[in-house]
Amino acid sequence: NAVSNGFSPDGPAHDEGQPYLLAVSSPNRHKNFDALLRAFESAELRHIRRLLIVGGQARAFRSGRGDASAERVRFLGRVDDHELAALYRGAAAFAFPSLYEGFGIPPLEAQRAGTPVLASRVASLPAVLGESVLWVDPRDVADMRRGIERLDRDESLRAELTQRGRANEQRFSWAASARRVAEVIAEVRAETA
Repeated sequence: NAVSNGFSPDGPAHDEGQPYLLAVSSPNRHKNFDALLRAFESAELRHIRRLLIVGGQARAFRSGRGDASAERVRFLGRVDDHELAALYRGAAAFAFPSLYEGFGIPPLEAQRAGTPVLASRVASLPAVLGESVLWVDPRDVADMRRGIERLDRDESLRAELTQRGRANEQRFSWAASARRVAEVIAEVRAETA
């Protein structure tokens, strides 16, 4: 897998008027957004003021949230790739709290856009992201909250994760994926000939 070139750090950045944490979700339960919302709502933040959530799940997470949460959390629904790239570029950080992923393209999109990433240390994500992110336990809301607070307070950590992220995402390209698939096909053809 790889990421579209449209997610580069060059281009317009979303301006929320205040620093924000970005997350991209689907309605699937394994995306673990309820835990992210609880972690964000309980975090003591100095810099980051909002959580923006992109994806079609908005109604599923709105129920049961109080007025204070409504001011700090914005559900944007679905956006096109151009808008998503601008959201990544404008974010103070990106959160990926998933309980399971087969690969995990959104953190790589964030990294390509130059955004530091907080992610769950589960499934395929350690192989895909290596040491380029701030790892949290997705089953531990307090650990997730501590991770959000660290990213909020530590500008040098955000800068370091941005550099590591850019180096990490460059390991993945559609050209390399196509070459590898062609190699596998050639190997299988040679074995069956």
